[in-house]
Amino acid sequence: MAILGGGPGGPVGAGNPFTGAASTLEHIGGGKYAAWTGEIISSNSNYSTALEFTSPSAAIVAEISWIVNRSALGAAADIAMRVTMNGAVVWDGITQLGYWIENPFKIIIPSYTEFKMEFMTSDTDDIIFTGVLVAEEV
Repeated sequence: MAILGGGPGGPVGAGNPFTGAASTLEHIGGGKYAAWTGEIISSNSNYSTALEFTSPSAAIVAEISWIVNRSALGAAADIAMRVTMNGAVVWDGITQLGYWIENPFKIIIPSYTEFKMEFMTSDTDDIIFTGVLVAEEV
């Protein structure tokens, strides 16, 4: 019997419902979550949103790994990752090419919290960032 339908998420009842970068938190089962930013482009000191979601009903411990296309950066360009919860900045790491921000970055996100992660570069050229978040309920 063929498995038909299901729309953009694939056939109904088949496999993982994850459909790709969505800047949101995906529940993958067993109290575990994941998110993938896709390619985020930033330039001219403008912050670009990479992830934005409301955390689930239980607090989660999240680990964020991210990378930037460093070969395209100018020697004096700054790179940054900023995290806000409910609109308040809880972490803002900025550095130059010769240094690196702690990676992976670990953080506890309380339940029902508006979470936002952004990337930035001071370079005048478009620079590509990507990131992955994995989390587990506490």
